[in-house]
Amino acid sequence: MPLVREIEVSELHELLKDENRIVDIFDVRSSHEVSKGTIPQAKHMPLHIIPSKVVELSDQRPIVLFCHMGARSLQACQYLQNAGFNNVYTLRGGFNAWQASGLCLNELDLV
Repeated sequence: MPLVREIEVSELHELLKDENRIVDIFDVRSSHEVSKGTIPQAKHMPLHIIPSKVVELSDQRPIVLFCHMGARSLQACQYLQNAGFNNVYTLRGGFNAWQASGLCLNELDLV
């Protein structure tokens, strides 16, 4: 199995600020967790529904997955890699790291 690639909070923040780059970012946490805030531009896709949503995803642009600290997003990345996706990343430290960095939070954008 290929190694899961990680992206740092600072790298993701730069990607999100760059209007010329398109990145798909998914929050794989529970609805309860997401209701307390999420990363701007993130869509909610709980870990357990990823298998049913995989046909809606594109490998043409980076896919960044995050959860609270990284365990669930690691599982999600591994699942997508096994499904043939190559442009997949997990956010190192998850939402916890994003929040600790002091970067802004956003309302949920439902998938």
